[in-house]
Amino acid sequence: MGAGIFQLYNSVSAPNSAAPLSQDQAYLNAIEDAMVAKPSEVYNGLTPIVENNSTLVWEGTPGNESVLMVTWTRYASSYHVN
Repeated sequence: MGAGIFQLYNSVSAPNSAAPLSQDQAYLNAIEDAMVAKPSEVYNGLTPIVENNSTLVWEGTPGNESVLMVTWTRYASSYHVN
């Protein structure tokens, strides 16, 4: 699990006054939380990554195509610097 995700989940699940969670415990907590999606956690505006989606620019030859993607988040901890 990436350090940014661990820091984000750790900061959300453990208040600053509490002892920090171990990476293993934070991972287990995240798995448990992901088992059931709350309505507020569901986003229906995702772009389908399928061959017939004309809004995507595919490169390569048939059977060996690829498409470049990026993900933006609002959490500064997601953009960690090594």
